Amino acid sequence: MMMNSKPGESDQIEHLLVDARYEKFRVAGSVRDCAVLVAIETQPCDHRRVLGVSVSLSEAETHWRELLSSLKKRGIHGVKLIVRDTHEGLKAAR
Repeated sequence: MMMNSKPGESDQIEHLLVDARYEKFRVAGSVRDCAVLVAIETQPCDHRRVLGVSVSLSEAETHWRELLSSLKKRGIHGVKLIVRDTHEGLKAAR
């Protein structure tokens, strides 16, 4: 499941924060820990804008790649700095 805010066409984003947290979701009749993947633009004056959110069963490369690809398809470009942790799935997806 993916949710996206709608940036304008060809948005140039200089600073991007990507991270995940785990929340409990009901999946196929049972409660599971799922990764909530988030991409946030950080702007001057401490303003932030959520660019995309995706819920998946893990932080595997394929899930991060899907979120990052969706941002690119929506015209986001020019990223100069990405702030992220060292999770292997995210490192492989960049």
